[in-house]
Amino acid sequence: MLKTYLAGIAIFVLFTSPDLWSAQEKAPVGLSEDAMSWRGDPEPLRASQNLGHGEEHASQAAAPAQQTAPPAQQTTPAPPQAAPPGPQVAPPEKPQGPTIPKAEEDDFNKLLAEKDFSARKRLIDEFLQKYPDSILNGQVHRLGTDLGQRTNNPDMIIQHGEKTLAVFPGDFPVMSILANAYAERNELDKSEATAHKALQLIAAFQRPPELPEEEWARTSKALMGGNYSTIGMIHLRRAQASKDPAEKKMGAEKAVTPLKKALENQPKDDYSYYYLGIAYVLLNDYFNAESALAKAVALNSVASGNARKLLEDLYKLQHKNSLEGLDQVIAKAKSELEP
Repeated sequence: MLKTYLAGIAIFVLFTSPDLWSAQEKAPVGLSEDAMSWRGDPEPLRASQNLGHGEEHASQAAAPAQQTAPPAQQTTPAPPQAAPPGPQVAPPEKPQGPTIPKAEEDDFNKLLAEKDFSARKRLIDEFLQKYPDSILNGQVHRLGTDLGQRTNNPDMIIQHGEKTLAVFPGDFPVMSILANAYAERNELDKSEATAHKALQLIAAFQRPPELPEEEWARTSKALMGGNYSTIGMIHLRRAQASKDPAEKKMGAEKAVTPLKKALENQPKDDYSYYYLGIAYVLLNDYFNAESALAKAVALNSVASGNARKLLEDLYKLQHKNSLEGLDQVIAKAKSELEP
């Protein structure tokens, strides 16, 4: 299932395509109040079935996400459906060149104001059907991408995200959402390329004067952290799929660096700690695996349940099938997470 980050901050996207308005300066468009609610989550990676059996059994250490989970492992629950305000995409200023008919603008504003997800989807579909050549369609596809991530619908994200990028090729927030949707559909090469491109655009982005410096710092860190986490997860997916122990180990090793970078940007990301713990399990580095998984548990968020199951398996393996002392390990991890 897709997961979301709800950072509660506005992000202003200044990527209006030069050919969208013939004589208009680029205008800031707020993607949504929850600008970081873009990051998807694949089915949980699992590495507990064969703890302690060494690399020769590593191909079974993390069942592919498509397989049925073993009885002891439950699928990570979908994140609770938040009910954030509708995307705060401001209607574009009146262009000096092409104009927007009033009826079309009214329908667009109605779409912006709609907070019910089902009704919003219907209005998006109706607008695109009614106005196939509208200069607002790029914005409407942005809204469709946003709605796709809010409703855990990777197909909707891909449908609208690709069309958004056709109009706004530098829209790295949408690109970041899209990268995770590709991963959800196991299009790993496409996901990785999209995440890397988003990172390049984020690094090169010049903060506009109307976007406060502190807000952009938070936004960019969340975007970069999410993309690095996506890349790390992609390497783990490839490691899962490989039957070659050497390739599996290489994939786990490749996952560690981007996951560490994700945590540098988002130090309290439970999923990145969870993925990092799995990577260390695949590498038979149980000390670091325990530390990463304990932090994922201590954060008490969406990935914490699966992280705890894996941590308990790992801990019992090293402590004669006992969980005595595990609470202290988690408490220590929690203290290490404090600023």
